Amino acid sequence: MGGVMCHQEVMEERRNSTTEEVSIRHTENKVLMLARRGLKEVPEDLWELQDLQKLNLSLNSLKNFPPQTASLCNLVVLNLWGNQLSSLPAEIGQLKKLRVLFAYRNKLTEVPEELSLCSQLEVLSLANNQLVSLPSSLSNLSRLKKLNLSHNLLVHVPTCVYSMKALVGVPPPGREPSGEPGREHPGSAGAEDPHRRGKQSPRPAQRPMLPQQVGIAESGLQRH
Repeated sequence: MGGVMCHQEVMEERRNSTTEEVSIRHTENKVLMLARRGLKEVPEDLWELQDLQKLNLSLNSLKNFPPQTASLCNLVVLNLWGNQLSSLPAEIGQLKKLRVLFAYRNKLTEVPEELSLCSQLEVLSLANNQLVSLPSSLSNLSRLKKLNLSHNLLVHVPTCVYSMKALVGVPPPGREPSGEPGREHPGSAGAEDPHRRGKQSPRPAQRPMLPQQVGIAESGLQRH
């Protein structure tokens, strides 16, 4: 879970690494692949591509992703995994069409509150970072379906996760090992006496959801 590359993705990255350098200034394509280019900084010409829809900057050596990202107003897929980013710019919240964000295997210690403004976001992978919490504002990501928080420093599932109504695989809050809603305990009104049925063993309590379980290995969308 989180950070494990499927065979198709590995082959794609290998093909990208052997292609010729892309002429950023003159590209008319809406998809730009800059994976495995040894980049330490984002090329300045990139910010001129306002029609760009899919950007892959994975597996480079980026330590900073500048605020000029706001100029990529038509971006739908942003792939930043496998860099050395310690933070994301607040301006990422201006990417109103963003649906997919891969930022796993970086060094992120926090997530900007402004990410909650990406109202179209459906897939978010933040696995293999150094996150200890998430901003409560992310509860506004009402379209988010896939979330990966595995292999971080989270002790509990962030509260905002329970407000993400479209998220797949997250139980409702309060499902703890004791005091489960809807369960009656022996001795309470209406509880069945186990001695009547041959000393039945009580049902095992449901374990609480752990942070590493709130995640996905792969999404249904291609990583570009």
